[in-house]
Amino acid sequence: MRKTGLSKLRKLTAVIMAAVVMLGIASRLERKVMASGDFKTTISAGAYNAMAIKTDGSLWGWGANKYGQLGDGTYKSSSTPIKVMSDVALVSTSGIHTMAIKTDGSLWGWGDNSWGQLAGTTEQRSPIIKIMDDVVAVSTRAYNTMVIKKDGSLWGWGEAGQGQLGNGTYFKNSLNPIKIMEDVTAVSVGSQYIMAIKTDGSLWGWGYNQHGELGDETTSSRSTPMKIMEGVAAVCAGEQHTMAIKTDGSLWGWGYNEYGQLGNGTVSSDSNPTPIKIMEGVAAVSAGDKHTMAIKTDGSLWGWGYNEHGQLGNGTTTDSSMPLKIMEGVKAVSVGGLHTIAIKTDGSLWSWGNNWDGQLGNGSKIASLTPIKIIDGVMQPN
Repeated sequence: MRKTGLSKLRKLTAVIMAAVVMLGIASRLERKVMASGDFKTTISAGAYNAMAIKTDGSLWGWGANKYGQLGDGTYKSSSTPIKVMSDVALVSTSGIHTMAIKTDGSLWGWGDNSWGQLAGTTEQRSPIIKIMDDVVAVSTRAYNTMVIKKDGSLWGWGEAGQGQLGNGTYFKNSLNPIKIMEDVTAVSVGSQYIMAIKTDGSLWGWGYNQHGELGDETTSSRSTPMKIMEGVAAVCAGEQHTMAIKTDGSLWGWGYNEYGQLGNGTVSSDSNPTPIKIMEGVAAVSAGDKHTMAIKTDGSLWGWGYNEHGQLGNGTTTDSSMPLKIMEGVKAVSVGGLHTIAIKTDGSLWSWGNNWDGQLGNGSKIASLTPIKIIDGVMQPN
């Protein structure tokens, strides 16, 4: 039976995040590393919804809309893409609220605001409201929003029960943006924890850490940023596990692994607080609720972890603790709670997995175990 309510939805809200990051890397590979985890995202899969920006800058959304998270001014779900707004550069949806950056650098938000995740008040926001200016990146999770401003400063607001605002306090939510740190190039919001990369390539984490999702070799939560490792090009925080790509293209994972979402061939309900090397030659990664997807430098898409709803896209509902090759020619990927969306190199958008609220965008509510083409002309990372 479908689980409802914010406490349940927290567990099914996938990472913001969903989506794609392009970072210039001065590495021996002389290439760019992408990461979904919300540094700069043109597609984003939430718990039961998805958002995508087309090449003309128009933003489209589909799936669940109970909290107005699609931004069309209604609370009615849609199984087909609905145009939301124009002149959009980046988007991140938590599954219950959505944030978008317009081409002028202004940040806009809509959807659930119970914890002040839209900033300013706890009033619901439908339709869309302007939040702030000079924003270059955004990442969301159910009850939090993090943004990077053009000066490299990182700001966050919303829930702080596990210290995820990074200001040294617990259980002190904030309706207003709090400045957390300087010189940040990428940020990814997990479930009550945050991961950020600084300009020197160092990775930092704070917030909830019961399963070792911070990767600091402990299971102690942190209310201030803790340095995790060096030489990191991209990071994606999932529900309770984290994936990071180092500058040499190697993929590392840590945190919860009960469904094999770390991809190292093991399954364990124990904490995994130490980074584990997963594979080489990775260009992009997206970590969701309990499954992970990665794009290799040759454009092939690989998936592993929980697969009861076909979210790995390999035609089965069998979990996998090892990476499985899904498709070729993929440019970007974003993992939702129980579904996945991806952009191919021709700009076409594909989706698969759970479809309770029409989050696959194909006009039905029937799950798909294999990728389905939804729309063309989707903006690709540059």
